[in-house]
Amino acid sequence: MAAGKKMLWGGRIISALPVLFLSFDGVIKLMNVAPVVEAQSQLGIPQSLTLSIGILELACVLVYAIPRTSILGAILLTGYLGGATAIQLRVANPLLTHVLFPAYVGVLLWGGLYLRDKRLRQLVPLRNTIDRVEAPPEDANTGSFASRRTNYALWTVQALLALLFLFAGATKLILPIEVLTSMGSPNQIALPGLFLRFIGVAEVLGGIGLILPGLLRIRPGLTPLAAASLVIIMVGATSITLAGGDVAPAFIPLAVGLLSTFVAYGRWRETGIC
Repeated sequence: MAAGKKMLWGGRIISALPVLFLSFDGVIKLMNVAPVVEAQSQLGIPQSLTLSIGILELACVLVYAIPRTSILGAILLTGYLGGATAIQLRVANPLLTHVLFPAYVGVLLWGGLYLRDKRLRQLVPLRNTIDRVEAPPEDANTGSFASRRTNYALWTVQALLALLFLFAGATKLILPIEVLTSMGSPNQIALPGLFLRFIGVAEVLGGIGLILPGLLRIRPGLTPLAAASLVIIMVGATSITLAGGDVAPAFIPLAVGLLSTFVAYGRWRETGIC
């Protein structure tokens, strides 16, 4: 498959994750099921607005899903998610699991769109720094997996994941244990304090491993190893979240795990390990 088609399908897969989640969220708002009523009450949103919010959300998702209007849809959904973030801040909900949840969805929205929409890549082009850092000249001629466009996609995802894991890992290392265990899911299954610290160390090292080997051109094989290790962490996070009875929040570690898998596979193919 050509590099352009790989980027297109990669973008479609990444975009499908927030589309499915937001569609589900909009539909249950239209149905006004019990969890929605409870959540709206906790957030201080009048029940009379639930139907309107659901319709608005689904309309924005539809605009995003149509290729010709996808950029407009992403802008509209960014505004919608910004409002959701403001509401979570107003009621002082936990940072990582509630306040930043709309930001996670937004990253997937724009990341998937960047890969599948040439117009956006032309509007915000990646600089030649990525080409100089990695992607040997022979790759452009042979059309291998690590072609120029695929390398752009890999570096974009690596940078986003590195920021996410460095932030998440640093939080686990800095905050007191009692604060970490009171920040929402996976609180339903209590994890030992030292194990949380260990996960923090693993996430920080994984975030560093996604970037530094390629930038410094020192042991680039460490990058797919770091990505694969982060996949394992995300599998555990997804399982624990689901075991705690939280289906919607499980989409976050699942999506991050899929992106980490993309990086691991791409860089492994590049280094010839597989």
